[in-house]
Amino acid sequence: MRTPARKVPLVTGATGFAGSHLLDRLLTTHPAVAAWSSASGRPVPSGDGRVEWLAVDLLDRPGLERSLGVLQPSVIYHLAGLPHVGDAWKNGGRALEVNALGTHRLLEAVERATPASRVVIAGSALVYRQSDRALHEGDPVGPSDPYGISKLAQEMVVERAATPVVLARPFNHAGPRQSEAFVTSSFAKQIAEIEAGVREPLLLVGNLDARRDITDVRDTARAYEALAARGRPGHVYNIC
Repeated sequence: MRTPARKVPLVTGATGFAGSHLLDRLLTTHPAVAAWSSASGRPVPSGDGRVEWLAVDLLDRPGLERSLGVLQPSVIYHLAGLPHVGDAWKNGGRALEVNALGTHRLLEAVERATPASRVVIAGSALVYRQSDRALHEGDPVGPSDPYGISKLAQEMVVERAATPVVLARPFNHAGPRQSEAFVTSSFAKQIAEIEAGVREPLLLVGNLDARRDITDVRDTARAYEALAARGRPGHVYNIC
């Protein structure tokens, strides 16, 4: 007999940018939240007894099964992965391993250990073919960089999995705690340093002709929570 899912949501990648904001949001509506991070990732925050932290290797399926079997989460928000396009250019194989194979191992573990859990997976809008107009979920895919390719491979894993999944395609998001390796955070840091008088009044920028849809990361977190409550498994949802 299967153990029923607890009313505890699980966030993978909980020390990451979007993951940490989703964790904050869930703590406003849940008495406890399970949070997974990579042992090699950012330091795990401490001091909040409502958070059940665990360092997890997404490629270790037996370990995933054991952890999920004990936890039995109500909802699994899978945000863990290699998030930076630049890192994917440097090591495309690693991007595929973490984003696609890691998702495959997680879904296998969910099927075996906690099939009653709802699953929301954070994909990426970078799976779409480049376009000069607003994109909707039915538009053609055609990623143009290794990161987008790894996220499209992740979607293919999801399509073939026995576990029902609500798939999100978030566009760019920005906000507090974002690494300065991302453009909006870099601009904000430079402007703050200029205003503080610790930097010459010169803003270093990249390609200013690029057009991006940027969402506040806290709105992205709200969207993930809404998809867990009302999203239809087997469907794709843009977050923008």
